[in-house]
Amino acid sequence: MDYTVIYPTWVQTNNQPMAYACEGIPTAEGRFHMPINAILPANIENGSHVRVVILESTRESIDADAIADLCRKETESVLSGKDCQIEISIVKNPFSASRENMGRIYKSLLPEIVEGSTVLADVTYGPKYIPLLIFSLLSYAERFLGCEVESIIYGQVFFDAQKKPYNPQLFDITSIYLLSSFSRYFGNSREEYDRFLSGLFPEE
Repeated sequence: MDYTVIYPTWVQTNNQPMAYACEGIPTAEGRFHMPINAILPANIENGSHVRVVILESTRESIDADAIADLCRKETESVLSGKDCQIEISIVKNPFSASRENMGRIYKSLLPEIVEGSTVLADVTYGPKYIPLLIFSLLSYAERFLGCEVESIIYGQVFFDAQKKPYNPQLFDITSIYLLSSFSRYFGNSREEYDRFLSGLFPEE
């Protein structure tokens, strides 16, 4: 089976590996720098081809290459027992929201997606525009490359008064992506779309 895994690296200087708690998501035991690495062993089939696309967030105050290398090694480690063919691709992501920068990154990412693959993405880190860019990329992958979006992950961590992280949690926010992804199937029928929303987010 073919998979495409996409995630951006962090830009802060004190990222620590965390043991993420989650609800309804199979995860591996251990502590991880990248939240998505906690779910890969349970979501990647043995013997698969896995293209890992790392968006290397660059900033003057960090060693971006070292961070990307750490992420690469962690991903390879969590998949080491799966007998997978792993390809790692790194796309530079300057910490800038200019139109030119976003356009360059988007066009650089398009050929990195394996056609017909199952896609897993992590939008925890990187500049603020990264989730929007990844959502747009996934929509392209679904519509034109025959891909299936399986999971979009977000890792949430709180910080105390001493800025120490605590209560790390893992959330699957794929349903947020589906709001825009599925809306095109309903044409001009607001009623049908509202019924879809009620099923996607039922009231308690």
